[in-house]
Amino acid sequence: MKKAKQQKTKNNDPALSADELKQLSMGNAEKTYECCVPADKRKYENKLWNWKNRLFFKANIAQLFHMPSGMDRIMSNDYPRLLNSGNVAENIWLIREKNAFSAELLIPIKRKEGKISTTIISGRFVSKLFQGKSYKQTNEWVKDMLYYCETKEYDVKKLLFFYPLCPKCVKKYKAVQAVIFAQIG
Repeated sequence: MKKAKQQKTKNNDPALSADELKQLSMGNAEKTYECCVPADKRKYENKLWNWKNRLFFKANIAQLFHMPSGMDRIMSNDYPRLLNSGNVAENIWLIREKNAFSAELLIPIKRKEGKISTTIISGRFVSKLFQGKSYKQTNEWVKDMLYYCETKEYDVKKLLFFYPLCPKCVKKYKAVQAVIFAQIG
């Protein structure tokens, strides 16, 4: 992975806790979530994760500037099938970039079933939650993540992205969230 710039980029929109985001975007803490639950800063901010032979459902998707697209097929076919069989280990959708225009969607599963495409991931990861107004900030967040890892003297091997809010919820909450997992050596 390329070395991060020595100067930290400015993040004017610090990540909020799920309660803060809920209050900010909905104005009423009593309401319940209709679709996506915003990520909780306490769960992801500066957390270390050790994955050993973690099994993931894998699907190829298109992307542009760190933003996945064309996930409709997976949302309408593959994911409900995984959910209905009780095979989803955790409700988190990770994006592993292959190049500027393609990526893999990874969903943690409990077991391999049928002819689904899978991959196994092992390693140490550190995560940070980022929040802002637009997906255009993703490049800035990547720089912030690399800078953070550099300050901790972590050798970054690859990045995985988790976008907790669907486009509909981004519009509803008027906020974009991204959790970046850096695989460290």
